[in-house]
Amino acid sequence: MKYYYLTFSFFFLCCIARAQNAASYNFYCNRAELHISDALYDSALVNYGKAFSGSAKPFARDFYNASLCAVKINKFSLAGEYLYKLAELGFVVDSLQTKKGFQSYVSSAAYQQLKEKTGPGKIQVVKNVVLKRALEELVQDDQHFRIRNPGDYMKHEYAAIIRQLDSINSYKLINLINEFGYPNESGIGLYKNQLASSLINPIIQHQQHGSPTRVVDFAPILLDAIKKGTIMVNHGIALYSLTAGRDSLFGTGSFFYVQQPDGAYKYAYYAVFTNGLEEKFNANRASFNMENLTDYRKKMIFFLKQHEFMPDLIMGVTIDKIDKTLAPYFKNLTYID
Repeated sequence: MKYYYLTFSFFFLCCIARAQNAASYNFYCNRAELHISDALYDSALVNYGKAFSGSAKPFARDFYNASLCAVKINKFSLAGEYLYKLAELGFVVDSLQTKKGFQSYVSSAAYQQLKEKTGPGKIQVVKNVVLKRALEELVQDDQHFRIRNPGDYMKHEYAAIIRQLDSINSYKLINLINEFGYPNESGIGLYKNQLASSLINPIIQHQQHGSPTRVVDFAPILLDAIKKGTIMVNHGIALYSLTAGRDSLFGTGSFFYVQQPDGAYKYAYYAVFTNGLEEKFNANRASFNMENLTDYRKKMIFFLKQHEFMPDLIMGVTIDKIDKTLAPYFKNLTYID
């Protein structure tokens, strides 16, 4: 009996420690991003350093943004350290040649050294091949008929099939999460040089609050992943808010590129919370060591408008889709100057 008690106690303490590490990681990364929005790259790097030192599994987006901070103040050696960590997650180093903000680094000796260290056969990308392949198949199934008719897809000939696939894919994702835990980059690496979340987000987004194809509530699963630190906190909470709707605990909205009829893009913000509840939401956010909503909006608007640092969960939508398909969910869409 003592053995089981000690085992349970150890497991419980591990869970507490993991939650504390996640909260600490959130705190320092959020501070780093606020410093980035003020062009204080030295200060951002200090906070990224504290975040990475306290976490065994930092996120690719944070490595990318930290490396860009280092490049901006000519700390190429530090940039190389973070880019190497990024390469271990599957990032293609050659792609830096086309990434905005990295021009000075690409023309440096440090870049050539990084290429040599990450060449073919020199780096082991850590990933669960079985899980990644299953997620890739889910996304392919999810997008197959939507790509064929990208307009108001819930009205065209494939609508019934799409509804059925959304249901099937949601249950498949639940089964994968039950077997492997919530998927993240440390387990599956990047996907086509993009964040691992691109393999998961489409399935969850089609189960958002109020969706006609909703059969699964992912809100509790996302909240658990946020607490454990297996999903980027603001990214996870943005997804959580989509699925929880008015029951959201954090007041987080979604940020969009909105294409106008003339082809130009405007920036927009969709808030899912009710006015007057910010104090409550800020208290909940503080419990996760997150910034308040005022700082969050400031940070997200910066990431929405710039084209160098890797943004958080930002989606694209056209005016046509808002008018025909999503109007009920975008009544309080606010355009950002």
